[in-house]
Formats: sequence, C-alpha cells, structure tokens
Amino acid sequence: MDEVFHERIGTKPISNQIIDYKEITLFFKQLANLLESHLPLVSSLITIIEATDNQKLKHLLMAVSNQVSDGIPFAKAIAQYPLLFDKFECKLLSIGEQSGTLDSSLKEICRRREVYWQTRQKLQKAMMYPALTLFMQMGLLALMMIYVIPQLTYIYSGMGADLPLATQWVITLSNFLMEYWWVILLFFMVVYYGVSLLQRKSEKVRYFRDVALLSFPGVKDVIQAIAGMRFAQVMSMQLQAGIPILNAVKASIGSAGNQIYDKKLLMVAKDIAGGIDLSLALRKTELFPSMLLQMVETGEQTGNLGEAMQYVAENTVNETDAKIEKFMSTVEVLILVILSIVVGIVIIAMYLPIFHLGSVI
Repeated sequence: MDEVFHERIGTKPISNQIIDYKEITLFFKQLANLLESHLPLVSSLITIIEATDNQKLKHLLMAVSNQVSDGIPFAKAIAQYPLLFDKFECKLLSIGEQSGTLDSSLKEICRRREVYWQTRQKLQKAMMYPALTLFMQMGLLALMMIYVIPQLTYIYSGMGADLPLATQWVITLSNFLMEYWWVILLFFMVVYYGVSLLQRKSEKVRYFRDVALLSFPGVKDVIQAIAGMRFAQVMSMQLQAGIPILNAVKASIGSAGNQIYDKKLLMVAKDIAGGIDLSLALRKTELFPSMLLQMVETGEQTGNLGEAMQYVAENTVNETDAKIEKFMSTVEVLILVILSIVVGIVIIAMYLPIFHLGSVI
C-alpha cells in the first residue's frame, strides 16, 4: 500500500513523498531487532538511516530521530505522519515506551502489519469476481440503455399504439441517461468527496457512520472481530507489563477505530472502577466476540489475564479472515441478484409491446 505524507526536517518543509507499506514494516522489524540488542533508540534510528537506500524513508527517519533527540517521545514523533502510521500503531508504541517494552510493541506492530497485508491480498482476490460481475452487468445495462432501447423506441414510435407504463418509464430513463449522464457522474463525485470531507471534519458524521456500520449484520461481524483482536493486543501488552487493568482499559480506548466502541470502553472503565469484573463489564457492552469474553473470564479465574489476552490476539486472525470472506461472499451474491433483477425488469419492460402486437394489428 502506498501512502502520501508531508514531512518536515526542522522547520524546512519537504515536498510530499511516497513510502511503500512494506518499507515501513521492514523499518519496524529492523528497529525491533536493534532495540532487542539493547541499542539505544536514537542510535538504532541512526543505524537504520545509514543502512537504508530509500531516500524518502531516510528523510523521514532523520526528522523522527531529531525529535527523539530533543526529548519528544517516539510515538508522538511518528504520529505527525498519520498517513503512514495509524493511531493504533502509535498507541501501541506509546504503551511500549511507557512500559519499557518498545521492542515488543514493534514486534506486535510488525505481526499486525503482516496480517493486514495478507488479509488485504485475500480481499483483493475475493473481490475480483464480484467486481468483474458488477462490471459486466453494469456494462450490459449501459449497452441496453444507450443502444438497444433507443432502437426499440424508434420501432415502437411507428406502431401507433400506447406503450405499457413500464416501457414508458424505461424509455424516459434511457433518454435521461443519454442526455444527462455527465450530471449524474458529477453528482456522485460531489457526494463522494462531500461525505469524505464531512467524515474528516465532523465528529458527529463519524459517529453516525460508526452507528450505521454496526447496523449491518455482516459488517458488524467483521468490525467485532477486528475490534476484539485490537483490544486484546493492547490489553495483552499492558497487562504483561504490569499495568493495572483499569489503566489498561483506559489506554485501549480508541484502539477499535469505532466511536461506539470508544464509548462502550469508557463505560467498561467506569464499571471496573466501581468493582465490576472485566468479563462482566465487557459482556454488558454486547459488542465483543464470545471467544474473547470466555478467555477474559478464564483469565480472571486463573489469574493469567494477560496471557489469555495474548492468546485471543494471536488466534483471532483466522476467525477474522473467515468473517471477511463470508461477508464478501454475501456481497457477491447480493450484487448478482440485484443486477440480474434490474436487467430482467428492463428486458421485460422493453419487450412488452411486442407481446401486445396483436392489439395493434
């Protein structure tokens, strides 16, 4: 995945650059290995800067290294590049710095990035057939609207009979599409960019989006799986570093990437502060997968909650992939059914006059 970022070294701005997703992952791996060898953070960054041949990455690491040398936390330094490092990665790094386990945080990020890349590749393969089906069906529909229907309209105009209402609607739609296709295209472009801008600028719009996403059964299952995995990753790292449960839960707020989860986790933190067990507080949210809830309850009973969370984080990848594949299969079927119905309706509507030729003769 290629991303664009705006970098600064000191106060002098550098033009927008492009750094490959895999290059950033390799950087995290190298940094984790160097820190595990007990090399200081700044020295590790300098070592990577000297070794890398990627000039864009070199400039980025120089800027980060300068800020870390000035006393700025590493997580805060890279958080200035949100297009390259997401909030969840910055949160894991911040936890690692605070607990003295930055190398472990980097390894977890690398594992997460590799899982993400594999999932992305699977998604691309899974979407190829639905995308091809959609393209072919839409192409067929466009061909009918632009070429077939106008010819049939010309034929029907000389028949001297009233056309069925359905046929009239299809002809009107065809004429509209042929004359105002550019308006429709412009409309969808404006809506797309408008919604994207509102999501970036308005917290209320993002909240509405998150509520809407959790309203769809298939999407909700995928979000639950991803949110549960992220929550388990954050909790595992903190609990194994000796951080109290309440503080760990508070630090996990924002890890799911969904404001509904953030709100519920805030309630979980309040429940824990009031003396309620984590397993019961999580169960009350009705948002987390059953396996996570069972493992949390087991971890509380055995006193190994950190290990239980680590088990969940490491073993929910396949479950998440399965839910994504199931969702994509459902989308594929829906696309095929809906477009087939639309094409079928158009065909029937346009050939209805032929079925009624007897009334004209």
